[in-house]
Amino acid sequence: ELIFSGDLFELPGGTAGMAFGYQQRKEVRERLIPNFQFSLSQGFLSPRSSGKGGRTVDAYFGELALPLTENIDIQLAARFEDYGNIDSTDPKIGVNWRASDALSFRVSAGTSFRAPSLGTVVGDDKQSSVGEVRDSINAAEQTSGTFRTIVATKNPLLEPEESRNYNLGVTWAPEVPWGNGGHNFQVDLDYFDFEFENQIQAENANSLVAADPCSAQIQRDTLVALVNPVLANVGPTACPANVGAILIVNVGFFNAGQTATSGFDLSMVYGFDIGDHQFNIRSETTVIDTYDIQASAGGAIIDGVGFRNEGNSGASAPPVKSNLMLSWSMENHATNVTVRYIDSFEDDAFGLRIGDKGQFGAVSSHTEVDLQYRFTFGGDSNYDITIGAVNLFDEEPPTAFFTGYAESVHNPFMRQVYVRAGIAL
Repeated sequence: ELIFSGDLFELPGGTAGMAFGYQQRKEVRERLIPNFQFSLSQGFLSPRSSGKGGRTVDAYFGELALPLTENIDIQLAARFEDYGNIDSTDPKIGVNWRASDALSFRVSAGTSFRAPSLGTVVGDDKQSSVGEVRDSINAAEQTSGTFRTIVATKNPLLEPEESRNYNLGVTWAPEVPWGNGGHNFQVDLDYFDFEFENQIQAENANSLVAADPCSAQIQRDTLVALVNPVLANVGPTACPANVGAILIVNVGFFNAGQTATSGFDLSMVYGFDIGDHQFNIRSETTVIDTYDIQASAGGAIIDGVGFRNEGNSGASAPPVKSNLMLSWSMENHATNVTVRYIDSFEDDAFGLRIGDKGQFGAVSSHTEVDLQYRFTFGGDSNYDITIGAVNLFDEEPPTAFFTGYAESVHNPFMRQVYVRAGIAL
């Protein structure tokens, strides 16, 4: 890595600065799998194989800091990365305007680039997992599935992920007229808008089976046939009358169409002192306004806001998430309380929806409370003891279809009590 930085020239707001440089990275990935895991003999430890791959990446970058006036700053940046077979140039601009002592505005825009990881594009190893898959032609699995082996293979033709983003924000920090200067208050509101293209994702096993239940990617039992298979649900590949149950679903990595999301981040902080006691109240809330999911280029666009998104390439998207943090400290004592709230969302397991609702109802909203107390001691306060509880009131995660809870959103653990000791040397 080689970096140069320094001052350029004077502007009304101060001295312009710059930095530019060069980086080279050598990336190697090797995976060694024992023969036992290469076989099909270990139940939920699904089969996988060894492999090795690598690449060299060259990057050039530059940044400019321009204080145009005492109240307006501009940041300019650009980065070029070369992976050999793919490359990208990505610019970024940010502007900050301090309109007054209490009010400031900011705006930023840019693009970004992410090459396929070694785990998805380089090497000949295979990874696998066990997941719930619904067989659409099995009469016993019309509304639920069962656990099956899912094997993922590399795709050397993957294109890089690309995105464009912009952000508009305002900060209001008025002078509090009470408290003799011992009180402070600040509100930050940001609007974000991201659009991702060519997102790298593993094919969804349930979507593959639903689209073509007897394709070459679906490995079925050739000895024992299904009872009364629902052959009306055949895909482009016709299923034989003596079709067997699914054993393995082979998935690959692909470049999805695009994902676009926008929303608001709201942060509020109020701090104050009463004698030797310091109090701080902070809230952080994210509201998702849009979340459009397109699984493939030119494919249908799915509205993902407020859905579990189990049957598509998106992630679960509760419309609102919010944290409230309360803290108190005095000399060697400190206490923190955190209240975490996650909004309800529709349960569309297996991608099944009825209009704008999930076929399996809604995953309820959820609130948890964490509590922590910390005591510091010693001549330099370099010793501390902390006790606390995560999920203090022992709340169970809301129920979701088949898996019992939405594993990508909620914590399955109940109350967790801990004691921790620390030494600062």
